Amino acid sequence: MKTPKRHRKYGAVVLLDALGASKFSDEKIKEFLSARSEIISIVRDLAKQIRPVRRYLLPKVFTFGDTIVATMELRSKRSITDDITVVKLLMRRYLFHALESGILFRGAFSIGSYIEDVERTR
Repeated sequence: MKTPKRHRKYGAVVLLDALGASKFSDEKIKEFLSARSEIISIVRDLAKQIRPVRRYLLPKVFTFGDTIVATMELRSKRSITDDITVVKLLMRRYLFHALESGILFRGAFSIGSYIEDVERTR
């Protein structure tokens, strides 16, 4: 088994947890998963549109159950104001579409150093 690669990065980390998901019916779970996929697609498309204007790395989105973790590596501490504006725009768009789909989230937003610990599978 390969050891996961660990990289220290500087950027934004967003953690969102869907409220009330443990009480969702099977039908509501299907709706939630469908809405989550659609919203992630919308945000990624928006990020790709913004990217040519401001050079930055596309956000990475990890999901498990009713939890979403998004990371966006920032270019440098000097460009933090511009980069954070992009992160806020993407998260605002995500939460707007989630509300339209009837999904409520609670969460946290952090800026600073983080270690990405991901094992990629083929």
